[in-house]
Amino acid sequence: MEPPIIVSEHGDISFYRNAAEAELALEAIDVRNGEYIAYDGLGRPLVLSIVCKERDGAFVFFSKYIESVQLVLDHNAVVDEIKVRGLVTEFLKRANICIPENEDKDFVSFIRSLVTVFGYST
Repeated sequence: MEPPIIVSEHGDISFYRNAAEAELALEAIDVRNGEYIAYDGLGRPLVLSIVCKERDGAFVFFSKYIESVQLVLDHNAVVDEIKVRGLVTEFLKRANICIPENEDKDFVSFIRSLVTVFGYST
């Protein structure tokens, strides 16, 4: 899986340094409800799933298990740089952000330049 991780939530775009950061930021209930679409930095689709993990520590009040998000590269999916670029471009348009110098760049350069300008989500 090539960084950054690109996540679309109803058209709002977030960039994460790696899968682990995205997994911590994304909510299991939203994955269950199909609210996210995710790609790696090369435009490859990612599968979002929910895994149950046993809670650590002595302070387990409600359940000894917790749901967390897991991202896995979808090896059977077709890379669709045009679709991912379109999602990002639509987000920029809705946010009234115009970065014309990015329009002619290859996909990887386009995404990296956006991360340089906007940074990563936390």
